Amino acid sequence: MSPSIVIVDDSRAIQAILSRTIRAVGFQDPQVHTFSAAEDALAFVDQNGADLVITDWHMPGMSGLELLQSVRQLAGRTIQVGMVTTESAEDLLGQATRSGAAFILRKPFKDDALHDAVKTALKASHPTVRQEPSTQEPTPPIPVHATASTTSSSGAATPPAVVPPARPGFHRESLREELEQALQKHFGSIKLRLVEVKQPSLELFTSKNLLALYSQASGRGVVSLALLDTTVMLMLMGAATLAKPEVIRPLIASSATDASTVEHCRRFLLASSAVLVTATEGHPAGSQVQCSMVPRTLTKLQDSFSRLDRLRAFKLQVPGYGEGYFAFFLP
Repeated sequence: MSPSIVIVDDSRAIQAILSRTIRAVGFQDPQVHTFSAAEDALAFVDQNGADLVITDWHMPGMSGLELLQSVRQLAGRTIQVGMVTTESAEDLLGQATRSGAAFILRKPFKDDALHDAVKTALKASHPTVRQEPSTQEPTPPIPVHATASTTSSSGAATPPAVVPPARPGFHRESLREELEQALQKHFGSIKLRLVEVKQPSLELFTSKNLLALYSQASGRGVVSLALLDTTVMLMLMGAATLAKPEVIRPLIASSATDASTVEHCRRFLLASSAVLVTATEGHPAGSQVQCSMVPRTLTKLQDSFSRLDRLRAFKLQVPGYGEGYFAFFLP
């Protein structure tokens, strides 16, 4: 009998990554059901049962921890519940463990770590689950404290806001090379190509894009901006989550960005902020980055693109993913 696995995450991209990973690591014909809301997943489990529920922690409405506790009340330990999350607060993670979490993996996770955790959980809930032989060496589940981060007073995980020292010149000739180095560090062994666009137009960008505002930690206002199209956004998210290109390409085709994708881009832009320096003040682009989705036809963007002296635009090409566009400019 094939295992029934429920995936709960408000990110469609993470749903796709988890689904593909589970299907690819050797479980025979798994029945994978995906939900964006914990309430809907709980209703499904109540009506249909499941062998394993894999849930995010932070979601609108019912949280992953509340879902874990509800499934425990509903089915005891006959249904295993694992968590794949960015949460890092030890007291909260301990609460999940005490509530009966079968495993807790930190995002981004490795395929073989998920495989090992899911295999163990399915054995506990469904001993007759059949699995095809795997050629991968199993990796122990990622410890809940494996990824260092800071936590706010509420216990929510926040990435460290560390900005490298300032460098001279927003319009320096080396900007493309430094951006390419930052991207290569993010993408790891994947080879990429970055080409500067000398006469950029908003027509290069998709109908919805990510606008990032860089500001100083001292609150001195916006010092520079970035614009990323949905292709670049999803490529950055794919690299951060170690997703295969065949998972990301359909998301690019449907422009399936969400809050999780935006957050992955924000973290990359924050980590790379020292590459951008205002031409007038010589300060790093900022230790604060605020992001929001905007339409291509936004009037202020049109004005910015008409001022080529304050604009640098680039085409990013990544094998397997495709190509997308992003730009930096001064207000």
